[in-house]
Amino acid sequence: FNGAQVLDLGPGYGPIGLFIAKKYPNCQVDLVDKDFVAIDCANFNIRKNQLNNAKAYLSNGLSHTNDAYDRIYCNLPAKVGNEMIEIFLRQAQTGWKNAMGLHQFIEILH
Repeated sequence: FNGAQVLDLGPGYGPIGLFIAKKYPNCQVDLVDKDFVAIDCANFNIRKNQLNNAKAYLSNGLSHTNDAYDRIYCNLPAKVGNEMIEIFLRQAQTGWKNAMGLHQFIEILH
Protein backbone atom coordinates (compact mmCIF):
# COMPACT_ATOMS: atom_id res chain seq x y z
CA PHE A 1 0.00 0.00 0.00
CA ASN A 2 2.95 2.35 0.38
CA GLY A 3 2.32 5.16 -2.12
CA ALA A 4 -0.51 3.24 -3.82
CA GLN A 5 -3.35 4.87 -5.71
CA VAL A 6 -6.52 3.21 -4.37
CA LEU A 7 -10.09 3.46 -5.66
CA ASP A 8 -13.20 2.70 -3.65
CA LEU A 9 -15.87 2.28 -6.32
CA GLY A 10 -19.42 2.87 -5.05
CA PRO A 11 -18.37 3.64 -1.47
CA GLY A 12 -21.67 4.79 -0.01
CA TYR A 13 -20.69 6.70 3.13
CA GLY A 14 -17.13 5.38 2.79
CA PRO A 15 -16.32 2.69 5.37
CA ILE A 16 -13.98 0.68 3.11
CA GLY A 17 -12.10 3.61 1.60
CA LEU A 18 -11.83 5.45 4.92
CA PHE A 19 -10.49 2.35 6.66
CA ILE A 20 -7.81 2.01 3.98
CA ALA A 21 -6.92 5.73 4.14
CA LYS A 22 -6.64 5.59 7.94
CA LYS A 23 -4.62 2.36 8.02
CA TYR A 24 -2.29 3.33 5.14
CA PRO A 25 -1.63 7.11 5.35
CA ASN A 26 0.99 6.97 2.55
CA CYS A 27 -1.56 5.94 -0.07
CA GLN A 28 -4.09 8.12 -1.89
CA VAL A 29 -7.71 6.91 -1.77
CA ASP A 30 -10.36 8.11 -4.22
CA LEU A 31 -13.98 7.30 -3.37
CA VAL A 32 -16.35 7.63 -6.34
CA ASP A 33 -20.09 7.15 -6.44
CA LYS A 34 -22.94 8.24 -8.70
CA ASP A 35 -25.05 9.25 -5.69
CA PHE A 36 -24.44 12.81 -4.49
CA VAL A 37 -25.83 12.03 -1.01
CA ALA A 38 -23.33 9.19 -0.64
CA ILE A 39 -20.50 11.53 -1.69
CA ASP A 40 -21.64 14.19 0.80
CA CYS A 41 -21.64 11.57 3.56
CA ALA A 42 -18.24 10.21 2.53
CA ASN A 43 -16.74 13.72 2.44
CA PHE A 44 -18.23 14.45 5.87
CA ASN A 45 -16.58 11.29 7.21
CA ILE A 46 -13.27 12.16 5.53
CA ARG A 47 -13.29 15.58 7.25
CA LYS A 48 -14.44 14.15 10.58
CA ASN A 49 -11.57 11.65 10.54
CA GLN A 50 -9.07 14.26 9.28
CA LEU A 51 -7.94 12.10 6.37
CA ASN A 52 -5.79 14.20 4.04
CA ASN A 53 -5.12 11.24 1.77
CA ALA A 54 -8.76 10.62 0.77
CA LYS A 55 -11.21 12.44 -1.47
CA ALA A 56 -14.75 11.60 -2.54
CA TYR A 57 -16.38 12.82 -5.72
CA LEU A 58 -19.18 12.08 -8.16
CA SER A 59 -18.49 9.68 -11.00
CA ASN A 60 -20.59 7.19 -12.91
CA GLY A 61 -18.22 4.25 -12.66
CA LEU A 62 -14.76 5.45 -13.72
CA SER A 63 -16.07 8.10 -16.12
CA HIS A 64 -14.75 11.06 -14.07
CA THR A 65 -11.58 9.55 -12.65
CA ASN A 66 -8.21 10.71 -13.93
CA ASP A 67 -5.86 8.21 -12.36
CA ALA A 68 -4.79 4.66 -12.96
CA TYR A 69 -5.17 2.68 -9.75
CA ASP A 70 -2.98 0.12 -8.06
CA ARG A 71 -5.93 -1.33 -6.16
CA ILE A 72 -9.67 -1.12 -6.70
CA TYR A 73 -12.13 -2.01 -3.96
CA CYS A 74 -15.80 -2.40 -4.64
CA ASN A 75 -18.73 -3.71 -2.67
CA LEU A 76 -21.52 -3.47 -5.23
CA PRO A 77 -25.01 -4.27 -3.99
CA ALA A 78 -26.40 -7.45 -5.55
CA LYS A 79 -29.49 -5.55 -6.67
CA VAL A 80 -27.55 -3.81 -9.46
CA GLY A 81 -27.69 -6.99 -11.53
CA ASN A 82 -25.18 -8.87 -13.65
CA GLU A 83 -25.11 -6.38 -16.54
CA MET A 84 -24.11 -3.48 -14.28
CA ILE A 85 -21.52 -5.62 -12.50
CA GLU A 86 -19.98 -6.51 -15.88
CA ILE A 87 -19.85 -2.81 -16.84
CA PHE A 88 -18.07 -1.96 -13.57
CA LEU A 89 -15.59 -4.79 -14.07
CA ARG A 90 -14.75 -3.74 -17.62
CA GLN A 91 -14.28 -0.10 -16.58
CA ALA A 92 -12.20 -1.11 -13.58
CA GLN A 93 -9.92 -3.26 -15.72
CA THR A 94 -9.04 -0.23 -17.87
CA GLY A 95 -8.39 1.86 -14.74
CA TRP A 96 -6.09 -0.66 -13.08
CA LYS A 97 -2.36 -0.24 -13.62
CA ASN A 98 -1.53 -3.95 -13.55
CA ALA A 99 -4.51 -5.48 -15.33
CA MET A 100 -3.89 -9.24 -15.63
CA GLY A 101 -7.47 -10.44 -15.49
CA LEU A 102 -10.72 -9.51 -13.83
CA HIS A 103 -10.32 -11.94 -10.94
CA GLN A 104 -6.98 -10.41 -9.88
CA PHE A 105 -7.98 -6.80 -9.28
CA ILE A 106 -11.15 -7.05 -7.24
CA GLU A 107 -10.43 -7.95 -3.65
CA ILE A 108 -13.35 -9.06 -1.56
CA LEU A 109 -13.30 -7.73 1.96
CA HIS A 110 -14.84 -9.90 4.65
